[in-house]
Amino acid sequence: ESEDLLVPQGTVMQGNLIMYVYKNPDALGRTYLARRLVVAQTFEDSVRKIQEDTFIPGESVLVEEPLELPEGREGGETEIMKETDISVTVAVRANPNVSLLVLADTYYPGWRAFVDGIETPITPVNINERAVLVNPGNHTVRFLYDPQSLRLGKLISSITILVIVAVFLRPSATAHTHRKVSVRRPRSSRSRARSRLHKG
Repeated sequence: ESEDLLVPQGTVMQGNLIMYVYKNPDALGRTYLARRLVVAQTFEDSVRKIQEDTFIPGESVLVEEPLELPEGREGGETEIMKETDISVTVAVRANPNVSLLVLADTYYPGWRAFVDGIETPITPVNINERAVLVNPGNHTVRFLYDPQSLRLGKLISSITILVIVAVFLRPSATAHTHRKVSVRRPRSSRSRARSRLHKG
């Protein structure tokens, strides 16, 4: 029965092995807007509540601490616009109310979030995922991996480069030292003869 929900995408050959590729059109995306908050403060409680029928994947979200959201309707769209090894940029469109933007990526220290360029706290959700609060309307949310250790490393590298450049560009002390050297010319034979006459 589950195979009827899958859409064939083709085959992949690997040696003598043939692998069939299918797409699940009902699979949840990596991002969604959630307003159905389910509080679970322990891992055991989270596992139990996420398996309950009242928890709707893609609409519900597990949070460790209660959040007060104003009453209002659900809706809105999300789309991943750009992704690199250290960042994910998400577009939020037509969000009707204050909601949690959930990114189904692992919650890990060092990640920062910016909503329309303004840094916003990241909330751990769904046991090991992350989310941020977004206001109604359209927004651009950027998740950036920027741990303190990486920033400290960049600072140390920058200082080291500046010191090296300063040392190489520093004028040499000997280059600016000018010494007077007196050159004594040899006296001609006529001058020596005149000098003897005066002495005589």
